Amino acid sequence: MSNNTTTFYSKMLSVINASEAVFYKYNDVEHQYSDLSARVSQFNSVLAGLKREKIAVYTDKCFDAYACIYSVILSDNIWIPLSKDLPAERICSILHVSQPTHIFYDHSLEDSVLEVIKKNGISAISFESVHALEQNT
Repeated sequence: MSNNTTTFYSKMLSVINASEAVFYKYNDVEHQYSDLSARVSQFNSVLAGLKREKIAVYTDKCFDAYACIYSVILSDNIWIPLSKDLPAERICSILHVSQPTHIFYDHSLEDSVLEVIKKNGISAISFESVHALEQNT
């Protein structure tokens, strides 16, 4: 990474870890930066040891999605966004071409997508399983 990029990510991480301001608000749900820091740490525990890997994220816009994306980027991996609004054929095509090593998801995956994941040896990780890690520690 270039020096400017490293400085940018260092500042971003510093804000995430130090600020008590509201990071995310949707209807009556609010999350502070400290919540983001804790959730990024959960995702980081799954990404430990991975560098410059392609990581797909299949989700809507939500607090966990942002935490997952920050975790992928701040852990020096490559984020491949997948919208749940895409047709299964398009998701399969993106997975085939991009060849991620992992996919995080928070929605059920269609059978054709699961087949591509299995065929390509992609590690599929649900947001729910990441949350369970916190409860087991």
